[in-house]
Parts: sequence; structure tokens; C-alpha cells
Amino acid sequence: MIIAIDGPSGSGKSTVARSIARRLGITYIDTGAMYRCVTMWCLEHEISATDEDATARAAAALDIDLAYHDGVQQVLVNGTDCTRAIRSAEVDANVSSYAALPKVRTLLVEKQRRLAQAKHVVAEGRDIGTAVFPSAEVKIFLTANAQARAHRRAVQRAGGDVASGSIVSTTKADEAAILANLLHRDDVDSHRKTAPLKAAPDAFHIDSSDKTVDEIVSIICARAQPYLDSAAAATSASTQPAADRDAAAATSASTQPAADRDAAAGASAAASAAHTERYSWFYAHAMSEFPRASRVFLAVLCAILFPVTKLLWRWRCFDEIDVHALAGKPYIVVMNHVSAIEPLITMLYLHHKKIPLRTMYKSEFNRHRFVAYLFAIAGGIPVVRASADMTCMHWCTQALSRGEWLLVYPEGTRVRNLDIKPPIRAGFAFLALRTHADIIPAAVSGAFSIAQARSFVHKFSRVCIGFAAPISSHTSSTSPHAEGSARMSKKKMLELLERESMNRVYTLRDELKARFHTRA
Repeated sequence: MIIAIDGPSGSGKSTVARSIARRLGITYIDTGAMYRCVTMWCLEHEISATDEDATARAAAALDIDLAYHDGVQQVLVNGTDCTRAIRSAEVDANVSSYAALPKVRTLLVEKQRRLAQAKHVVAEGRDIGTAVFPSAEVKIFLTANAQARAHRRAVQRAGGDVASGSIVSTTKADEAAILANLLHRDDVDSHRKTAPLKAAPDAFHIDSSDKTVDEIVSIICARAQPYLDSAAAATSASTQPAADRDAAAATSASTQPAADRDAAAGASAAASAAHTERYSWFYAHAMSEFPRASRVFLAVLCAILFPVTKLLWRWRCFDEIDVHALAGKPYIVVMNHVSAIEPLITMLYLHHKKIPLRTMYKSEFNRHRFVAYLFAIAGGIPVVRASADMTCMHWCTQALSRGEWLLVYPEGTRVRNLDIKPPIRAGFAFLALRTHADIIPAAVSGAFSIAQARSFVHKFSRVCIGFAAPISSHTSSTSPHAEGSARMSKKKMLELLERESMNRVYTLRDELKARFHTRA
């Protein structure tokens, strides 16, 4: 989970972020301090902000570390503590100029993103929710009136601490000078070409002028806590059983040298992560907001694939529900997974019905840029398997909140033995309860035989897909499926919803096979 706090200078971002990190026990990334380090270094070595290349080389060479000592953050530059030095008036006056350089921002943003990988973090700055972490689960825009911000900065510079109550005397002249500097920085930050200061569209605004630090921290922690609570559920749902994981690792180890395997895995993961970041805009926005060129390309592609797949597999969809009547409402479609055929057919069918469908798929498919683009414009949302991928959960939550449908394969991977029911690895039940989206069990029959067929003729058997009546995710005691659910633990409720949904999927699969005389 990522908490992104943006706002103008002096609004209290650093103080609030540090307090959140202590209260929630997560990592604090002081992005502003990183830009201040570059500024301080360049000023000391007489590198002008007009020389972007020299500044970028200096930024790349600096070893910036954010360390903690007795609960207090220290900013180290090449091993030297510069915590106080980077808060000087000279750095204040020049940091906006250096921070506005595109090459410098690119370098530091990469460092910031690496710090946020595989951990819960809180980050603050001026473009955290818009440029650095656009997919952050919690986005805050923290502001205050200019006079309050100038007073805080004057106290801080004099060695006091507004948050702790350690206030030192300041002069009106000091505050007036700081006020003028803050207003100038606001203007520069708001009008720069690269990542200007602005609130993200989905950011929650907090005016800190008349609020205490504890009040602000409590507001933000209340918004972040559900994501932290869901991490355990997502981890449990997506973690592969130890026996399966060990067997897979043993097989891999016996067929490929360790060095080669690690290098290949690293390169693959890096490519997947890079393309995921490249197309993150698609994952975070409604399909109706996609660029016109992408929407036209998808429409043409579907117009071609629809009749082609009809000819190849003579597929048809059987509905127990009126799909048109459900349009505009959020639903989670859960389906058995045996091949690459059923995701394609489901997408084509619902696209034909004009229902926006987001499909959760494994991030490994993003290794290739063109494939990543195709999945993105088709509504795909990548998930890092065997991890608590809270970014994916956030994208899925956003999609459901917009009334889009989400297709999930709870089995986690293609099933190759229909006699075994694999463990459920997707957190679809948690998503359903969180977003109040009902679950539509769906099933495919016929695709398994095609995927496993060795004969060319059998590669073109008939395929049927069915959609069952929705299962309510509501937890009221009036639900016939959740008697006494008001007293039921959340874990038990998730297990009940998962089991009921998947049992209906497997029952529907068998019904399709018997009704339409398809193969397995």
C-alpha cells in the first residue's frame, strides 16, 4: 500500500508523513529531502540549475539514504548527515529550480519507486499522487493558508517543532521573508512544465491551517487502515501452497543453472514492471476514457475476432440472466480457467453487449510491450502472483466503483486436471465485500479438450460459456446464504462466499456439458 501526500511547501507534509509512518509501522519516503540533497550538493559545487546535464550527473552519482536513529529520520548524502543542512534558506530558495529539471526528476522518481517496491510506504512531495505513484491507494492533498505555512517554516528554521509543541520565538521580518519565498515557490511549482504541483483527481483534500497533527494523522490513517487490513487477506488468497511452490522450484532448479535462472527471472520481472508502469494509466481509468485511437483499434480487433472465433469453435453463451439489465452496475465474474480461449470469448461477448469488462491477468504477460498494450486497451489489469499486490487490488476497486465488470480466475492458473479442485488464490470475495459488488458465477465447457487435444481436428470442438444468476455479496442477516452473518467473522464470511461461488461455477460447468453435449 502506498500513501501519497502532496501539497505546497510548509503545509505539514513531512511532519504528518513521519507521524503516519510511526503510527502504522510503515516506511516513510521523504521525496522532498531527496531533491534538497541534490540542490545542496549543486550549490556547494557551483553547478547551476540551468545546466541540466551536469545536475543530472550529480544526482545520479549521489548516494542518498534515508535512515532512522532513535525514531528520528536522518538524511545522509554520501554517508554524511545533512538533515539540517538541506533545510537552509539557500536551499529553500533554489530547490524548486533544480527539482523542475526533467532529467533530475526522472532519476529521483526511479529511486523513489524502487524504495516503494514490496512494502507499505508513505511518501510526500509535490507530485507523488500525480507522477511518482499515480496508482497509490490513498492520495492526500494537504494544504494550509500561506501565513500558517510561513510561521511553521520560520519555527522549523529556528530550531523549534510545531508538532511537538517546541516553539521558539520568530520575528515578523523572518516570517515575512519566508512568506514571500513560499508564494514564489508555489508559483514556480504550480507552473513548471514537468510534474507541476496539483492535486490528483482522486485525492482527498485536507486543510491543515486549524488542525493539529494528530487530527490530520487520524484522518489519513482511517482511510489507509482498510488497505492494510486487506493485505493479509490478499496474501492468504494469492499465496501458493508450500508443497506446490517447493515442487515447482525443484523442477526449475533441475533443468536450468541457478545463475541463468536468476538472470532470466530478473530480466523478465524488470520488463514486466516497466511495461506495467508504462500502461498504468489504462489500469487506473475507465475504459470509456481511453484514447480514441485505442478504442477504435479495440473495436476493429473485436469485429475481426468475433466471426473468426465463431467459425473456429462455434461458441455460444448461455445466460441465466439478462446481461443488458445488469449494465452499469459493478459485478465480479468468476470463471474456471482451462485455456486461453475462454478469456477471449468472454471479452468478445461482453464487448458485443457493450459492457466494460476488466480482466485480471498475471503480470508476466507484460514482458512484451505490444502484448502489454493489447491487454491494457482490452481492459486488462495485471496482478503480481504469489504476493499481496495491493496496487492491483486498488485498480480493481476503482474499476468496480465506476460500474465496470471484473473477470477473475480464482484458480490462479490454467487447470490441467478436472478431477482436482485447486485452491482459491484470488481475493475476489474480499473485493466483493469491499465494493458491494455481487458475484456472477460463469463457466466454460469444451475449451479443456481443445487445450489438451493432440489431434488437429479436435482443436476446433464446440465451446459453451454460461453465466449464472448473481450471488449477493451483502452480509445482512436477511440473505439466505449468510444466516447469522452479522455475527460471522470476516474470514469466515470470505471463505463462505468463495466456496459458494466456486461450487456454483463447477456445477454450471457440468450443466453446460450435459445440456449442449460438449466435451470437457
